[in-house]
Amino acid sequence: MTEEKVSILLVDDHIENLVALEALLSDLGQNLVRAPSGIDALRFLLHQEFALIILDVDMPAIDGFETAALIREREKSRHTPIIFLTAVNKAEQHVFKGYSLGAVDYLTKPFVPEILRSKVVAFVELHKKKEQVKRQTGLLQQMVAELASSNDEIRKLNVALQSERDFVSTVLDNAGSIIVVLDSQQKIIRASRAFERILGYSQEEVAGSPLSSFFVSAGPWNDLAQAENYWTAKDGTSRLIAWS
Repeated sequence: MTEEKVSILLVDDHIENLVALEALLSDLGQNLVRAPSGIDALRFLLHQEFALIILDVDMPAIDGFETAALIREREKSRHTPIIFLTAVNKAEQHVFKGYSLGAVDYLTKPFVPEILRSKVVAFVELHKKKEQVKRQTGLLQQMVAELASSNDEIRKLNVALQSERDFVSTVLDNAGSIIVVLDSQQKIIRASRAFERILGYSQEEVAGSPLSSFFVSAGPWNDLAQAENYWTAKDGTSRLIAWS
């Protein structure tokens, strides 16, 4: 899978400086965007996200400091790293102004190319890691939302199932005749209260027992349908039960 490129904004009013920066950074394999003025830089920032801005201080119209102040006013670019480059005014106050505007570094010309390059590499990697965390956070939030939705569906199913169980319990508790609920092997899952009243077995005693074990005249299941059979009561007597 090809690694996604990040964009780096190069801002300088001298074309030769932009060319030099591109030559220094081109083999990093990232998207290098030229802006020959602060105004052009702001236009690019309206429509594009950048991992880093390399910003010359000494420019006409609006200088690097004014450009940085406007960049910081916009929510999308408020935290974009800025490296200031300048060949003028190396005074401490000038450097402090750059940092007060959110610069992450301040290099004076002529600078050592390897130093700038190493800083750019570090900020590119930092940006990629931040984007990876954002993607993972998004996936995690999606998974949490899906889990919450699944839990809600399970809750609804449990409510419906409990409602059915309550209905069955009401029927079994109030039925005047013997009613049994069987599993696929014809074993009793539940029986009505009438089972206990007529035959003497509690619901706990009959649960899990084959229905045929209560028949006196046991026979194949199909032969028992719609028939009257003698059932064995708990006291050992036989009861004639009409069932269907």
